[in-house]
Amino acid sequence: MKLILAGKLKYLSGKKGHAIYYHFTDQFGARQRISLKTKVDSPGKNKNGDIIFPTEAYTIAQSIDSEVRENRWNIPQKNATTTLKELLELFFKLNGSTIEEESRYQYTHIIGKFIDYFGNITVAQMDEDRLFEYRKKELARKMSPYTIAKDFRTMKSLFNFAIDKGMMRKNPVTKSLKVKLPDKQPVIYAQTEIDSLWEYLEVNDKDLQRQLEFLLLTGFRASDSCLFTFDRIDPKLQVLLYYNKKKLRDELFPLSDRLTALIAACPRTWQPRVFRYDTRHKLYHRLKDALTAVGITKKIALHNLKATYSTTLARAGADYKTLQELSHHKSGQTTLKHYIFVDLEEKRKMLNKVESSRKKIAKIESHERPSPSIKKKKAL
Repeated sequence: MKLILAGKLKYLSGKKGHAIYYHFTDQFGARQRISLKTKVDSPGKNKNGDIIFPTEAYTIAQSIDSEVRENRWNIPQKNATTTLKELLELFFKLNGSTIEEESRYQYTHIIGKFIDYFGNITVAQMDEDRLFEYRKKELARKMSPYTIAKDFRTMKSLFNFAIDKGMMRKNPVTKSLKVKLPDKQPVIYAQTEIDSLWEYLEVNDKDLQRQLEFLLLTGFRASDSCLFTFDRIDPKLQVLLYYNKKKLRDELFPLSDRLTALIAACPRTWQPRVFRYDTRHKLYHRLKDALTAVGITKKIALHNLKATYSTTLARAGADYKTLQELSHHKSGQTTLKHYIFVDLEEKRKMLNKVESSRKKIAKIESHERPSPSIKKKKAL
């Protein structure tokens, strides 16, 4: 593991070997060089071709950083002892009004995992080597690559905040940490499964049934439904005003007759919210219990409702642009690649259509060809 340094270590070759020097810039902007009085026969390199320095060289350079900055220049190392937990608290304090409850839970959960693994580590000690260790450990536990990638995306934004506040010099979440993600096969609920689920919820949890049906009929994400308020809905125009996170703008979503009736039937108990459940995690656990009770064994995820919605749109004959807009995506390729599923029966129907089309083409070609007698007359 490499320590974070203000300057750079460099080798200078001489007659008696390769001496290590520490290069840095002083408070006046002048470049300085201090010999570490350490020599090696030849510098080593890792697989990437980067030069490797002895561990003690980093330790000496770190002490030079502390001595030069604090004792000689009277410049304290800013926030050098800030822990990950303190960084998160400061992040919430300064950005609390713009962070949704779901995002707040996600940040807290992921920081908790990092603290469990690394202990009470400071922000300045976080580097790429430590994150490689974390990735290796999570993959060894057979953790989903999507979950690891999500953790790194969240930490990257938090470390960018730390850089802005002068706690870090460089974001340790780099492209080399990117996890190779396998292609996901979307899970689609059949109409019979949805009917049985609705029948169960009609008796046991009518509020959950309304919220899940809203997701199935609109393609919104679960966290979006938790935030919808009555003042964002115009029943006369049958539109819903929502913020598109992909396009970063407010947009209008048309409400079908079924959606209008569904929202009108929602009680005003949880005003200003439309639906009862205000977090994605509550929704997930209620859905999990309901699917288990009904006997549906498919992989449980709230996003399956969105995949079912997009697939239904495609089968209903929605064109490319309409499919993209109604799926709330910035790119139509995202919709086609990750949210539409073509089952074996649909493929079989298309192959049968191809066979019938070939027969029709063969008949047309046979009628268009002249008979042998006509060919002979033309030749005379």
